Amino acid sequence: MIGSEVVCSDGPWGESSRVVIDPVTWTVTHLVIEPHHRHALARVAPIALVAASDGRRIELRCRRDRLADLEEAAAVDFLPFDPWMSTGVGGDALLGGAPYGPTVLVRDLVPDGETAICRGEAVHAADGMIGRVRGVAVDAADEHVSHLLLAVGRLWTAKEVAVPVGPQDRLADDGPHTALTRREIHDLAAR
Repeated sequence: MIGSEVVCSDGPWGESSRVVIDPVTWTVTHLVIEPHHRHALARVAPIALVAASDGRRIELRCRRDRLADLEEAAAVDFLPFDPWMSTGVGGDALLGGAPYGPTVLVRDLVPDGETAICRGEAVHAADGMIGRVRGVAVDAADEHVSHLLLAVGRLWTAKEVAVPVGPQDRLADDGPHTALTRREIHDLAAR
């Protein structure tokens, strides 16, 4: 579901960038959808708006103009220019702002008590980091995450593996944690 094309009843809109999950039950509650390359315009869409999904495309039960009414998924903050925060090199602010203007910060927003999983986020096995999130598999019957899809291995030889989500797995600030060891996950990739 992460990175899938999002299509409304009246045409294409963008893509899904994150999946919002209840961290206790691993139930998908929302999708973060955004127009292509327009992160600041991202919206939090309730999972109930999803009419169908085949892994590459998500169809929503609404028109494109309805998406503007959904909660924003990103907050844009403008910090005033502070010469004391200057690096002294061309006047650039430490936070990456313009030399003599405000610094723009974009913060991701998700509903309270929930966690977002995004593509490229680190996945931790019981004995260390194992790979990066490529996506999630969701059981259509109950909207629970059944598997984490990850890339395991080196850049050119990485394999995609579906790691089952179990009761011992958890979501944390540094990414998903699975109770499986790295060896067990590599054995899954070898199948």
